[in-house]
Amino acid sequence: MPRRNYPKNQPKSARTFVKPTLTTADHDACRRKRRFATEQIARRAADTQELMSPKLELDVYYCRGCDGWHLTSRVSRD
Repeated sequence: MPRRNYPKNQPKSARTFVKPTLTTADHDACRRKRRFATEQIARRAADTQELMSPKLELDVYYCRGCDGWHLTSRVSRD
């Protein structure tokens, strides 16, 4: 495992993860969308919506900006 170069005078507990900053356009788009805490909850919501609208195909994706999951009508190519 590679060595991490932490400052020697700073305790590990004081180190925090900094989220990447969003541009204004990204933040506005993310704020308008439903946010789900986990992938499982997002998939359950997508399945429910697909049952109510059979022609609808939804997929979920992780958003680094808000640290949550969103739904999209674009199906991933996994």
